[in-house]
This record gives sequence, structure tokens and C-alpha cells, in this order.
Amino acid sequence: MMSDDAEGFYCHFDEKIFDYLPKNFLSKQFPFFQYQSHPVIELSENTLNYIELILNRTLELYKEEKTSNKQLISCNLLVIFEEIKKEIPLQTTKTKNSFLDITERYKNALEKNIYEHQNILYYAKSMNITPDYLNKCVKKSTNKTAQDLLKEMLILEAKTLLKYSDLNVSEIAIKLCDQNPSNFVRFFKKQTGMTPLEYQQLN
Repeated sequence: MMSDDAEGFYCHFDEKIFDYLPKNFLSKQFPFFQYQSHPVIELSENTLNYIELILNRTLELYKEEKTSNKQLISCNLLVIFEEIKKEIPLQTTKTKNSFLDITERYKNALEKNIYEHQNILYYAKSMNITPDYLNKCVKKSTNKTAQDLLKEMLILEAKTLLKYSDLNVSEIAIKLCDQNPSNFVRFFKKQTGMTPLEYQQLN
């Protein structure tokens, strides 16, 4: 989606491969795993070459399908993430205003809980604030509503499932939105301008 001539690796994994790490470790340690972070990171040639070697080795381990390789694969991925992290420019330390802080907490909560909770009230309660104040913070920080960000997260997950899973539209509707398929199709088309099947055909 970034560019027609983009090339590289697509690394799709289940966080369970890091079950020995603390909960939410990846999103806390690596900013590129946080919801709505910038998806493109420019790498130096040396780092790129090193990461490509590790990815190719990781791919070999994955194809072997040995249970004992799971730990090696997860360690390789962590090394790659650390290498990428080094390439992210250091930001000047500054105090974040409360609106931005709450908005970032909300985005991260959406990323972790979108399948189970799709109600603004749940997220507001989990942060000990009112829904109105949550919406005010999000509006000040992003010029969008809290509901807008929730819908964006739902569409992002729906697109991922449509493109990279074997689930059909009806199964995705239940898994993601707990809706009947017709409601899910209407929601998806309203947000994207196309039906789920049309999106699959384009991708």
C-alpha cells in the first residue's frame, strides 16, 4: 500500500512465539509495533544486509517445521527487531501533554483488545476516565473521534484477515465483530468503499 515498487519481506507471526516474554513486551520495547506507528523505516545498507541474512536463516528454520526451532526463530526475530530499532531516529525528550498520552494509551488498548471489546465505554473505564473525556483527548490529538479510531482498527484487522487468513467473510464477521455477515459487509463497504470480496480480489 506504500508504493507499487516496494520490495521486501512480510513477517507475520503469532505473539505466542514469545510466550516467555512479559505481556505487551513487543509494543513497549519496539515503537513500530504500536498501533498507527509509521509503517516504513529506512535502513542503512549494512543493517539491511545483516537483517536479510537473519530473515533467510529464519525462513529455513521455519520450513524445517521442527518444534525445537521455535526458540531459535523467536530469538532471531528479536535480534531483527533490535536492529530495526537502532535505525529509528532518537526523539528529543519532552513532556507529553495529557491529551496525547491518553490517546496513545487508547490506541495501544485498541490494538490488544479489539477482538473482545468494541465499546468506547470499556476503554474509558479501563483508563479511569469518562467516555466524553476520552473522546475529547482523541479529538485534540488526532482530529478524529474515539469511535473513528475504533472503526479504523476494526477495518485494519478485517483487511489482514481477508488477505492473510483462510477465513471466509461470515467467519471473519463473527470472529472480529460478532455480527451477522450482512451487517459486516455493510460496515466494511461504508468504511472502505468496497465489499470484503472486492477487497480480496484486489489483493
